[in-house]
Amino acid sequence: MTGLRSRGNNAVAFADGWTTAQSEETRVFKYEYNTNQDPKAGANRNAAVVNGFYIANTVHDFTYRYGFTEAAFNFQTNNFNKGGSGNDRVMVWAQNSEEWNNARFITPPE
Repeated sequence: MTGLRSRGNNAVAFADGWTTAQSEETRVFKYEYNTNQDPKAGANRNAAVVNGFYIANTVHDFTYRYGFTEAAFNFQTNNFNKGGSGNDRVMVWAQNSEEWNNARFITPPE
């Protein structure tokens, strides 16, 4: 996968397979959305992917507090020997060009 992508233990977010070294390697997630530009413009696409990644991580952390843990088959690549199978982080697909005005949230099986 090449292009813009932000990834962590419980989620990977991307836009049509695009990744950027800025999100992955230096962990700088500062992109401002410009309402005067096309949603697929560089900075706007970056902002959409980083926002999707942030939301997925926030929901993961919130639900973890209420029992959606590794043993309860939550979505994580590494379960740190706390139960579950691992290798099942969610995939957040921002600006899905296969469909008009859409995104996808993919949950692989445990």
